[in-house]
Amino acid sequence: NQVLSRSVVAKNFLKTFDMNTFFELLAHNGEKLNAIASLAILLLIAYIFVSVFLNGGILFTLIHPRKTDERRRLAPLFFEGGGKFFGRFLRLLIYSLILWLGIFVVALILNMILKPLTKGGTNEILMFYLILIQVVIAFFLVFLVKMIVDYARIKIVVEDTHRVFRPLFQTVSFVFRKLGSTLAIYYLFLLTAAAVFVLYWLIQK
Repeated sequence: NQVLSRSVVAKNFLKTFDMNTFFELLAHNGEKLNAIASLAILLLIAYIFVSVFLNGGILFTLIHPRKTDERRRLAPLFFEGGGKFFGRFLRLLIYSLILWLGIFVVALILNMILKPLTKGGTNEILMFYLILIQVVIAFFLVFLVKMIVDYARIKIVVEDTHRVFRPLFQTVSFVFRKLGSTLAIYYLFLLTAAAVFVLYWLIQK
């Protein structure tokens, strides 16, 4: 609205993407858009590094045997775990890109299979359900990879191993051997989080 003012062009641009208007925005407001894009990339990188550190600290604190005779404070234990497993979890994140690439390939193949069924777009109900199926499968695969990576992190901390690729490979085997149990506990975790969110939303209202 600031760039295009309150005009028909602005309204149409928000509804249907127009390349001419987009290039006009880039030409006259490129610096602002570049700043926003740079900030988004920096925040993403910061989020990745912080989450990797937090995962190491949390898991090490939970798994570390805190005996009564050598009871340690949580803060030093947390930061020790965060630093100790930071490099390993970062490598795990890089290796997990193989699994994310696999999801992308599966989604691409699924799209190629379903695309001929929606060619022409005459049956809107069929299109809606096919898109819904694609979305459900995509979410399932995303959560599956996230679950595998979570189990791999736990395995690395429990065994205190410096190897990363092997635990990831073993975790994939473990998850598929016990698919029902692993999915049940992971989705129970997600449902608990959703219930807490709904409760918070109701209280806030």
